[in-house]
Amino acid sequence: LSRREQKKLEKVRRTAEKRARATADDEEDEEEIRVRDPRVAARSCLRRARGLAGRSIFVLLMALAAAYLSVAGGMGWPLPEAVNYSLSPVATVLAMMLMQFLAMFVGIDVIGLGFYNLFTGAPDRKTLVAVANLASIAHGLTIILRPAWGGWLPYCAVSILLLFAAMQEDKARLSARYRAFKAATLTQHPMGVFSHNDQRDGFSRAAKARMLENTPFLIEMERTDTADNFGMVYAPIALAACVIFALIVSIGRGEPTRFFWALSALLSVSAPAGVLCAAGPAYRNVSRRLLGEGAAIAGARSARRLRKTRQAVLSDGDLFPAGSVTVDGMKNYGNYSAEKLLAYAA
Repeated sequence: LSRREQKKLEKVRRTAEKRARATADDEEDEEEIRVRDPRVAARSCLRRARGLAGRSIFVLLMALAAAYLSVAGGMGWPLPEAVNYSLSPVATVLAMMLMQFLAMFVGIDVIGLGFYNLFTGAPDRKTLVAVANLASIAHGLTIILRPAWGGWLPYCAVSILLLFAAMQEDKARLSARYRAFKAATLTQHPMGVFSHNDQRDGFSRAAKARMLENTPFLIEMERTDTADNFGMVYAPIALAACVIFALIVSIGRGEPTRFFWALSALLSVSAPAGVLCAAGPAYRNVSRRLLGEGAAIAGARSARRLRKTRQAVLSDGDLFPAGSVTVDGMKNYGNYSAEKLLAYAA
């Protein structure tokens, strides 16, 4: 074999081993995944999505009110003296912190899950939102307790907006999952589209087959999504970087009172809306269109697998569905028997 052929064979061998390991890992994960009844799961997702939709509106109102208190004084907009930061800094900070407390209470499920993931050693995007809100409150407390240090306005408005974005992401994903679970209840034997990796030529092909049950689809629905995997990698790095840089610009300069101000400022930009809302709206829009055709897709992982397919396997039923072709008459130009001719025509 030439050197090029040897490299090609080695690449094929490594790819096959990687796919075998991935298949083994999937089989181990399937033993730990708990499959839910699709009807029960659909009702649960719909109920939670509706709850988040209503509560997120209140959180948005709190964010807009806190943003108005933050910028109205500097822009010359009408503002009562009691909540004007230049005239009553303590009262203004207390008012903004009260708005943030209310927003955090309304979005307690997102905040609580963020801190839970942090304490269990698996921080994610919700953890960044929860810690940003906590740092903003700590910054406000330093302004009240140590007014002589000349602290700036707390980042309550930005932190509440981050909470609103996280709630919108959860609402969109729950809406998409509701439609996917609803599609799984339409039939007992659905038609499944699978992405098959051929080890001989390395091509990924999409194939369609009738499924005896929807359990494989439900197992795929319960797997960790791509956006969650990204958040579990990004969140620890962002948290560590924010703490280190806050220590450098505060304690490193001999000004420890500025630690929470620096930490809150850094955390306010550590989880932008593009990161928090990266997957939910797209998944919701796709699920809405697919449900109109009685179809569903099991999350971003399945979408990524289908995106990598280069070929599709077509059967006779795809080209000529039952009832689309009728035979009006036949004429035998060869030496075929009538039975064989009918079989070929069929």
